[in-house]
Amino acid sequence: MTSIPLSLSSTMSFLSRSTAAAGLSSLTIGSHVTIFALHRPVSPEHDHRGLSPDFLRSALDRLKCSGYNFVSLEEVLTRPNQLPPKPVCLTMDDGFADQAELLAPVLAEYRTKTTFFLITGFIDRIDWPWDEKVAYLIKASTNSVLEGLEPYGLPEKVSIESANLRDSVRRLLQKKGKELPAEKISDLVETLAKACDVEVPALPPRGYEALTWDQARDLEKQGLRLAPHSVNHHITSRLSLDDARAQFAGSWKRLQEELENPAKIYCYPTGRLTDFGQEHEQALASMGYLGAVSFVSTPLRMRHMHAQRYRLPRIAFPNTLTAVFRYASWIEALRSFAQPVR
Repeated sequence: MTSIPLSLSSTMSFLSRSTAAAGLSSLTIGSHVTIFALHRPVSPEHDHRGLSPDFLRSALDRLKCSGYNFVSLEEVLTRPNQLPPKPVCLTMDDGFADQAELLAPVLAEYRTKTTFFLITGFIDRIDWPWDEKVAYLIKASTNSVLEGLEPYGLPEKVSIESANLRDSVRRLLQKKGKELPAEKISDLVETLAKACDVEVPALPPRGYEALTWDQARDLEKQGLRLAPHSVNHHITSRLSLDDARAQFAGSWKRLQEELENPAKIYCYPTGRLTDFGQEHEQALASMGYLGAVSFVSTPLRMRHMHAQRYRLPRIAFPNTLTAVFRYASWIEALRSFAQPVR
């Protein structure tokens, strides 16, 4: 006899794994798939709250043992009505070396068909992402107080004495940078470098490096799908439409030149609804892209595929098993059922 779960947590866990409950929910709200987004692995060499490879392995193993099926983004886009029961889709953004070295092997081991979105100018060693430069400068600074950042909404003097304060300042400046026109980003980085008394390296230091094209080709052979995530990680809506189209075309061209079979699916940098618009969705469609992913945090309901093809919602991969199962299951789809399509 099946025991009755006694706590809310165990009840949620039980329901999220229940095939019968999943089938009943499909009749109520229609079929759905959760598209997870992964970023950096945990590391002492950067300040991101990263994902442990051991936890990722545990989560994938539990999903597989609970009857979930890994599907690729291309499968979601090209045959949405033919997906297996309990589908889960995985993606990973940016193209850092530690992602290739620590997370990708786990994703390949479980045959997850993960789509890895790459910043092509980063991999070409032309430049490295501005938001990572902000993180590096604040981490590397030996100053306890920063001055001269008033143009970016900070006080005349701002303390970075503690790790929490540094993290708060980093987040504030990265948030401000996302609102700036693309041509003003270099001013932000230069002003911060001066305040930190740190020089920005021409090439990213250890912990901030990109993978190589050879590594990308190896990941492709291991079953990961590789796709474009812009040339330089500038926010799409902060560019002119011509410049945005150049990002779409340029990043795809480099993947075609370097890889055997890249996926023509775009990932908007940061991916908030304010970071792209209908004109960008139309441009991607006209250029032959299959679709594009955003960072609107809900499961994808298949009945909304046509409306959301060029802004597919994704959910950040969580750091507890309970949350992984909640987001992967019908529970999160039901919770978002009454929300308007965005």
